[in-house]
Amino acid sequence: QVQTPDGNEIMKYKRVILSNGTERLTAYTKEHAYFWNSSLSRWSEIYETSDDVEYWDIDQAGDYLVATNGIDRPLQWDGDTATTFENIDTLYNSSDFISKAEFIKVFNNYIFLGNVTLSDSTVLQHYVYWSNIGEGTDADGFRQDLSGDAGSAYIEGAGEITGGFGLWQSYLCIFKRWSVRKMWFTGGSIPF
Repeated sequence: QVQTPDGNEIMKYKRVILSNGTERLTAYTKEHAYFWNSSLSRWSEIYETSDDVEYWDIDQAGDYLVATNGIDRPLQWDGDTATTFENIDTLYNSSDFISKAEFIKVFNNYIFLGNVTLSDSTVLQHYVYWSNIGEGTDADGFRQDLSGDAGSAYIEGAGEITGGFGLWQSYLCIFKRWSVRKMWFTGGSIPF
């Protein structure tokens, strides 16, 4: 195992395979995100957190890696050409955005964010937000006031969303403190 430049323990690894066949390995510490630069045989930094984080939640959306750490804004990385993570455009109406999320998951070509904090500091521990289909990494991909199918939902059940998301058969499972709920794709303007 090669040590990361910040000297911190690697908390999580994520492997990404792009549509062109390129394969990337990423690693996450409490202070940084890195990708393995095979031409230099070392870890190259792609993100520095705003504060020490306790965990990372990561998934792949097409050729993008999407991530959240509960401290910073939800992030995206184009593993083919980009050299850094960038903020996902989580603007959900004309002026408000999701400033942080505890969990992230790609399900049926939508990006889901769970247990979120909004730009006005409102904490919505029981909510999930989802992007327009196939547009989660695009500008306006989470806009609910345009003609897409982005949306949000209050998730019933005991406790706040504390365990993130999982996939089971054709369901998105949402793990709350004392319960598990599931969502499924129904189609139409309110797809879940």
